[in-house]
Order: sequence, then C-alpha cells, then structure tokens
Amino acid sequence: TGVHGGISLEHSMQRASLTSILLRRIHHSSNHIEEDAIQTLAVIGAGQIGTGVVLQTLTVTNKRVVLVDHDDTALQRCRRFMEKHLDRRVADGRLTSERRQMLIDRVIMSTNYSNVRQADFVLEAVTENEELKRSIFQKVMPLLRTDVVMASHTASTSITKLAHCVSSPDRVVGMHFMHPVQVMSIVEVVPGLETSEISVNKALRLAGALGKTAVKSADMPGFISFRVLMPMINEAIYALNEGVGSLGDIDKAIRLGTGINKGPLELADFIGLDTCLSIMRALQADLGSERYRPCPLLTQYVHAGRLGRKSGRGFYTYDHE
Repeated sequence: TGVHGGISLEHSMQRASLTSILLRRIHHSSNHIEEDAIQTLAVIGAGQIGTGVVLQTLTVTNKRVVLVDHDDTALQRCRRFMEKHLDRRVADGRLTSERRQMLIDRVIMSTNYSNVRQADFVLEAVTENEELKRSIFQKVMPLLRTDVVMASHTASTSITKLAHCVSSPDRVVGMHFMHPVQVMSIVEVVPGLETSEISVNKALRLAGALGKTAVKSADMPGFISFRVLMPMINEAIYALNEGVGSLGDIDKAIRLGTGINKGPLELADFIGLDTCLSIMRALQADLGSERYRPCPLLTQYVHAGRLGRKSGRGFYTYDHE
C-alpha cells in the first residue's frame, strides 16, 4: 500500500472517515440543541387558536406551556376543553390515564403576565385587534430574555407595524395558524421588515416541532391564505344577500364544484364572522380597493352577535356548549 508521511493511505482514509463522522455528529448535536432550545412556550390568549396551540404542543412535543389570559373564565374554558379532548384519547386507548395527567401538569394557566418570564418563545393569540395586540407586546416583551422571540398569531395585522411599537423589532414575527390547530397542517410564518433571520428560523422550527408545514409569506394584508380565501367568502355572502342561491345551495355548489370540504359560508362560521369582517376591513383599508368591501350582511350578522360556531349561531345554527 502507498505510504504518506509514514502512515498508510488506508489508515489515513479511516482517520478521515472517522473525523467526518465525528463532525457530522457534532453538527447534528448542535442543531439538536438549537432545535430543542424552546423548552417552554408561552401562549397569550385562551381563545380558539390559543387553546389549539396549547393542546397541540402538549400532545406532539415535550415542551412545557404557560397560558396567560386576563380572563380567568377563558382559562377555565380552555382547561375543560383540553381535559375533554384528552379524556376522549384515554377512552379510545390512545392515551393512558397517567400520561393524561402528565400532560395536564405541564401547563401553567395564569392571569398574571409575569409568568411569561420563564418562556423560551412567546405566541400572542388574542383577538384580531391591532391596538390590543400592540398593548400586549409593549407589556410582555420587556419581561422576556433578549434571545426570546415573540410571535403574533394574526391574519390581518402588519407585523412590521406591530414590531415598530417595541424596542426589539428584530425579535417579532408573525405565525398564522389555521383553526382547528390540531387538524390544519399549515402555518404561515411572516417576517416584518426588521425581523431577523434568527427569529424567522426559530418560528419555522417551532412550527415543525408542532407537526406543521410552514410557508413563508410577505408582510402583506391577509398574507397568502386569507388574501385568497376571504374575498371568496365575502363574495359568497354577497351572493346570499342578493338571492343568487340559498344558503345550502351556495355552499353545496362551491363544495362539490371545487372539491373543498366546507362551503364558503360554513367556513365563515367556522373561522368566526367577526374575524372575517376584521380581515375584510383590513384588506380594504390597506389595499384601497372596493372589491374588498365587506358585504353589509356580514357586518349586520356581527353586530347582531351571530359570530358563527363560537357563538352558537352564524349563517347556520349550532349546539353551543
């Protein structure tokens, strides 16, 4: 065999191979440490999305969760929903009673914002109200370590504008989850103008850890999904309002004609009519086009408190717990 510097070529290749394996392991280990850096997730807002993210985090990761809401009633409602969901999993054999209790014990629910101090990542998931979101960011970000990213679950608020209200806009990112979180596999990750690549990557890794497929969207009104979906829903409401078809026939025509599993009016109820109205108003204001003007019937339903599934009545009527 050939010899180089007194060491056989075969021996040199073996050493190179071992070095390569070692470097790969070190690289994998460092990536693993980075990916697992989010040990505690704080969620602000115990509504549909906040509850869904908490439940998803518990069932598919080993992370701890801090859930904060100013309304203790909302926290208790979230706890009941979570316990009911886990009880069903115990009943059908997918979860042991011991594991159920371990999952519940990994959640801290509080009305005190100071509990977010222990978080490695924060997701704000309050209602679609820009002023409210801004006040929460201004209250929470000073409590966090300087390496902690704070994301906003939103479908219509500008991430750039939201980030401008805090001193570290590079640590602010958008994460748009779909309802129900446990079922819908997509998350839109939205960087603002000042969002750092590190913050974007943390959001992308969190989405992956939650078992979701992440897509990146520009910080534009409605992002990708609702920029396309909401005008369709709004047009279906116009069609209903103008008598183009009945409620059932409009949904049936679109459902069977496009292959989607819910018609646009049923989907509006599912999303929440107040959310639909808020997004359409934001699209109209930011894009300046009459084609985004909310249908008056949508506004009327929201004013009447007919918000969809969550209120028990929207375009359809539901058994409301």
